[in-house]
Amino acid sequence: MKGQISFEFVLIVVGIILISIIYIVNFLSNNLTSTDFDLIKIDNRAKEAINLLNYGYNGTEINGTLFYIGMKWEKINNSFANVYIGIGLKDNKLNDETKTFIENFILNYIYSANINKEKYNITIYLKTL
Repeated sequence: MKGQISFEFVLIVVGIILISIIYIVNFLSNNLTSTDFDLIKIDNRAKEAINLLNYGYNGTEINGTLFYIGMKWEKINNSFANVYIGIGLKDNKLNDETKTFIENFILNYIYSANINKEKYNITIYLKTL
């Protein structure tokens, strides 16, 4: 009798888990698009690029510390989005050449993750804190 109750309990638990997984997969597939995953990838790559610059990646030297302020985006239509990334500077000791290098490095690092340049227009804003 004990074995029968355990077997039925296991079947009920497995059924509940299976139904839960089906509902979760259905919810995610209906509510998340490739754009959502691309925006997450852009956000993460921007943070990684800032960390690399702060730690002197490949011999780069910046006078000061960069801070990730945040990311904002606006969807123009289903095939295009503007993305704005804010970066804070501890103190404004950077010349224009260094600022341009920082912007280009971050953009190249983001686009190297197979982000479509034609779909996402990414703009970097450097702001003194």
